[in-house]
This record gives sequence, structure tokens and C-alpha cells, in this order.
Amino acid sequence: MNIAPPFIALKQRHRILSVLSVFALLCAAVLMASGQIAAGNKSQSTQGNVDQIRKSAEGGDAKAQYALSKMYSEGKGVSKDQQEAARWARKSAEQGHVPGQNTLAYLYLVGEGVPQDLKQSILWLEKAAEQNDLDAQTNLGQEYAMGLQLTKAYMWSTVAAQNGSDVGAENRDQLRRFISPSQAEDAQREAREWWLAHPQFKPKVKPKS
Repeated sequence: MNIAPPFIALKQRHRILSVLSVFALLCAAVLMASGQIAAGNKSQSTQGNVDQIRKSAEGGDAKAQYALSKMYSEGKGVSKDQQEAARWARKSAEQGHVPGQNTLAYLYLVGEGVPQDLKQSILWLEKAAEQNDLDAQTNLGQEYAMGLQLTKAYMWSTVAAQNGSDVGAENRDQLRRFISPSQAEDAQREAREWWLAHPQFKPKVKPKS
């Protein structure tokens, strides 16, 4: 993985961090808007519904585990508890459930219920992105940029843009100002290779050859 090259001047690094502060806000906003943590369909909060969801979650149902995580995060039907939200999100995520993976990534990003850890957030976003989740691909580009891994950020922003993300396209264009031509070529090649390695998915915008 490439990181910001050492020849970037201090003033330019400040410019990068200024752009990344926008990325951080966008990252949280996209997750929130996509219903991964605090939005989406309203859950019934009757005790019977809570008990039914908990029983299914304890029985290993990934969707129920995610639903229970969301209820703990919002305090709907149960007492608000971010640690419990994180615990159930992890159970869902470990079964490959994309909303659970995105939720756990968000919790690591902001440090709710778990220690704040950008690497762990990226790890769980990658698992969702590998399942062609557009929000995860977009946010993965942003979080790699936050960690100054700019070639990886450009690669995932390119994949997201090719998958139809306007935010991904915007981020890709912003990042292009901070990487060398060879880094851009490497990132574009990696984006093409990602699509070739996942033939079950088709980009909405045809990658450049």
C-alpha cells in the first residue's frame, strides 16, 4: 500500500488534511444516510417485537443481530447502549452481513462502543466493499484518504465512481491533485483488476482500458 510520498511539502500536507476533513464528514454522512447506523425504516418498539428480534439474534440470525444492534444504538425498545450495539453489530458483521459490517466500521470510525480505530474501520469496510456495496466502496476511499494512503484511496474512489457513486467521483477528482501520475496509473490498474477479479459484478461506468 502506498502512502503520501515524502516529497509532499508541509503546506501541501495541510491542504490534503483540509480536504480530508471534508472526507471525514462525508464518510459519516453517507453511512448515516444509507441507514447503516441511525436511519432507515422505523422499528416497532413493543416488548414482544424486541423479544422476538432478540430470540432470532441469539439464534444466529444476522439480520436480527443487525436489527438489535440498531435498536441499542438508537435506544428504541431497549436502553441505549453503544457497547451492546457494537457487540451485536460484530456478530452480524462476522457472518458477512453488509449492513452489520458497515455499522461496525462506522462505530470504529467514531469510537462508539469500541475504541476509535481507523484500521479496524477500514478492515470492516473492505469486507463490505468486496461484496460490491457502494457505500462501503465510497467510504473506504475516504477512510484510506484520512489515513494518507492516497493510492488506495484513489483506487477505491475510482471503483466507487465506476459503480455509480457521485461522491466517489468527486473524491477521486480531489485526490488526483495530491498523487503522482504513476500513483494514479497504479490505482487505475488496481481498480481494473478489482472488477476483473469480481466478474459477478458489473460497473455502471465502464472502466478505462
